[in-house]
Amino acid sequence: MINFIGSVVAISIATYVASYLGYALMQISSERLSFKLRARYLGSLMKQEIAFFETQQIEALPSKMAEYFTHIADGSGEKTGQLISTVAASTSGIIIGLAICPYYALCLLAYLPFASILMIKLKSVMMKGVMEKMGMNARLGGFTEEMLSSLKLIISFGKEKEKLGDY
Repeated sequence: MINFIGSVVAISIATYVASYLGYALMQISSERLSFKLRARYLGSLMKQEIAFFETQQIEALPSKMAEYFTHIADGSGEKTGQLISTVAASTSGIIIGLAICPYYALCLLAYLPFASILMIKLKSVMMKGVMEKMGMNARLGGFTEEMLSSLKLIISFGKEKEKLGDY
């Protein structure tokens, strides 16, 4: 029994070290990816025609870039690392379960397809909600920017309450 406990402790320590190392490496690679993409994006911006900049809001470009590349770094680093770690932990748990108590592990594996379908449906509902929220935030941001740029005009006509109601 003590041999078994020592093996479990050794596996746990190895898993901890490997997961930390994997997390660190994924973060480093995501930061490098984000930096390379940012450099390429700035390079392509420098090659644009002047007419392109007349149709864009140049003041908002740095904040948009920071937001987009932060999302890229988060998605390619931490989220991918968590996915790989979860898949590895699940696979090793299934293998250990089948080795120690195969009948119980097979009973639990029978629920796996149902749990997977539930997770896929939950993900689609959450993504739909997130996309709606992002769209609403973009519309509200544009409306707020329009109101702030014409603030003197709104105040001079006494339309503050009406614009706040529209918001």
